[in-house]
Order: sequence, then structure tokens, then C-alpha cells
Amino acid sequence: MSFLFHYTVYYQTLLLDCKAEGMPEPQITWTTPYGMSLPTPYLGGRFQVHRNGTLELRGIRKTDEGRFLCIAKNYLGEASLAVDLEVASLDEKPSFPVPKTEVLSLEADGDDISLECRATGKPKPEFLWILPNGTAMSPGMKLQWFFHYLGNGTLHIMQTGVIDKGVYQCLAKNVAGQAEKCYALEPGQKPHIRSTTLNMPCNADGCPQATIIWTLPNGLVLDKSQVIGRVTYLSNGTLQVKETSEFDRGSYTCKATNTFGSSTLSYPVSVMVFPPQITHAPPSITRVNRGSPVILNCIAAGIPKPDISWTLPGRTTLEGNLVIKDPGLMNSGIYKCNARNAVGTDFKATYLKVI
Repeated sequence: MSFLFHYTVYYQTLLLDCKAEGMPEPQITWTTPYGMSLPTPYLGGRFQVHRNGTLELRGIRKTDEGRFLCIAKNYLGEASLAVDLEVASLDEKPSFPVPKTEVLSLEADGDDISLECRATGKPKPEFLWILPNGTAMSPGMKLQWFFHYLGNGTLHIMQTGVIDKGVYQCLAKNVAGQAEKCYALEPGQKPHIRSTTLNMPCNADGCPQATIIWTLPNGLVLDKSQVIGRVTYLSNGTLQVKETSEFDRGSYTCKATNTFGSSTLSYPVSVMVFPPQITHAPPSITRVNRGSPVILNCIAAGIPKPDISWTLPGRTTLEGNLVIKDPGLMNSGIYKCNARNAVGTDFKATYLKVI
């Protein structure tokens, strides 16, 4: 048996030759992938066998894929030729460049923002935007401060604010299928520096009892128990700085003095603060089968150590790593990992797709 391979596309006409020699002249028969036998000649619908043994396939469909077998036979024997046919579609399902999920920050009184929906496909996809409240916007539609441009699929939001937060979903559709891209708009937060309390003791021995004087990095001198802003001179001589920040760095000097002399002690203070940075998080899209447990891990670095929480599609917030024991279709959506410490925040999102 001989083998051939043919690759064609929808609706084309294809000729499969089957030339055989022999004495007496062999009879040619074609067998289709689904078992139909076609003698020579054969004048059917889309399939015809010419007198020379050539099989003509008209208006080829995806269902025509498979092996076509030509058998040439006379009373002395037979020979065969197998033709494997693969049919490709002219249509291409829409697709988006990665990432398919993006998280954007909103300001309280922000500027206009445009959310792009650039998908490729054949034929050219049609676009539909789904707003966070479930409203669908077709091309050319204008609603309050939202406008869906014709042609390129861009959604324009005028003068964005915190009320515009939520997930915006762009659907690209054509006859071959559909694809989606999501934007999660989240209110941004200005970092507020707030940290721990710093205690610097100054224990002095001597007779008569020593007087303790503190000199701060900015030159301020404290010679008695008192409170100045976040700085407290305690009665036992300890200097306390509350809610330390990067502005408190420098040298703090304690000087103990009596009638016989003095001693000094310096505290060089460096305030180490780093905003959170998420170092490990799920990819932008996480796919999971229905009923298969899934764990969403999120790790962040920072000083002080960041707290980790997850914001679920229903806006519920949970602490630590997230475990979904029995995911269903209703669990699909955007899950956002939040890392927070006294210096700032960081977040990353993943679109959980339950299939």
C-alpha cells in the first residue's frame, strides 16, 4: 500500500488521482473515511469518480477529513493507495496578546482612560464590552461617561474616579469562536509611612547622680522629661521615638554629667523601610478543572514584613494563601493578591478560569 497526504481548506475542490496499470485493465474503487464505496465511474453529489479513476471532492468540509482508499483490482490481484486528508478552516478564533488580564490604578479625580481591546481573528472580530454592573456596550454606544468606539473596540472612560472601580470585560467574537480580555480598575492609595516605636536607654552610674541630656539629629537638646511630637524623654533617661520613619535617621547622643565629669553615648539610627514587592504570585490566567482543588500562593518582600490578603470576585477579602477545595464555574473571576505594610502596598491579579 502507498500513502499520500493532502492538506486543503474549506470549500475547495480537490482531485485525488489513482493511476493503475495491469492486464487485464484493473477496476478502480474508492472508499471514503466513513466506509462509503465509490466505483468507477461514479456520479454522486459532492463526490465523483471520473472514468480515469480520479476522485473529485467538491465543497470540502471538516467532516471530510480522514483516509480515502483507492483499490485497483483485476482477477490476478490488487493494489491500493491511501490518501490522508486534513481540512483546515479559513476562519480563526479571536485571540488577544498577553496579558489577558490587566490591573490598573484609579485616582480620586483622575484623567480620562482608554481600555484597548485589540484582538486578531478571521473574519475580523466584533467587540462587546461588559461593565462592572453587567451592562453590555456594543460598538458606537455611549452611556454616561463611557463610550465604546466603533471599529477598534476601545472603551473610553471620561474623568475616572473610585466609583469606576471593578472588572471591565471585553469580548471579541466571530464565527470561529470568542475570546475575552479583562481590566481590573482598583483605587490607588498614597503610601503613609508609619512604623514601630524606638527606645534608646541611657543608664548612667555615678555619685552624685548624673544629669542626662539628649541631643537629637536636628540639633534639638532635651534636658528633662518632656514630650515633643513623637519624641519622649522618659523619667528613667530613655529617649523614645514613636512611629519611626525615614526622617528619624541620624545620630542621637546621650550625655551624662555630674560634678566629676561627663560621658557620652551615641545611637546611630538607620530606619529601614521598604514598600511591599510581590515576588511570587499566580500567572495572569490560572486554569483549573471543576472539582480539582486549587491553591493560590502569594509571597511578598518588604520591611516591615507585609501582610497578605486576597480580594475575591465578590469583593470578599481573606487573609493568607487562598485555597479553593471544590471549584465550580461560579468561582471563575479575578482574584487579587494584596501585600501591605506601613510603607505602602503592592498587588497582583490572576483570572481564575474554571473549565
